[in-house]
Amino acid sequence: MSNRFAHFNLRECTCIAVGVPLDDGPDTDAWIQFTFPPDWEYDKGADGLLVRNRTNDSEVKVKIGFKGASTDIDKLMAVRIADIQAGGGAGVGRFFFKDNNGTTVISSSRCWIDKAPDFQIGTKRGNVVFDLTMVMDAGAYFIGGNSVT
Repeated sequence: MSNRFAHFNLRECTCIAVGVPLDDGPDTDAWIQFTFPPDWEYDKGADGLLVRNRTNDSEVKVKIGFKGASTDIDKLMAVRIADIQAGGGAGVGRFFFKDNNGTTVISSSRCWIDKAPDFQIGTKRGNVVFDLTMVMDAGAYFIGGNSVT
């Protein structure tokens, strides 16, 4: 039998998206979701030859979810407007995520908000999800486990 114990506390994570520290009203189901590109693609020959090619794809998609009352929504919308008005399409902010419970670190020097989030209003305010894109090399992140005591 193992005596291993791990813990996770969302409040012990640090996230800065497009330069905005995020700490208010994260969605409880999935606060942040990352979609990384494949590192490799493959070419197969008719004779069974398999060639492995590095994709060098640096586009990472991020979804960040908030409860509808979060003040972080206001901050991210302000950054989105600044990005649109700045022109040039280079993105206006950095992205940084650190799981202080464990070893995960994800960082990018170029990040932007893809569009205004969809949302709905009914008897409850509902959740809001921002779609972001960041540019980063495969070696710029490390997905690790959580602390063990």
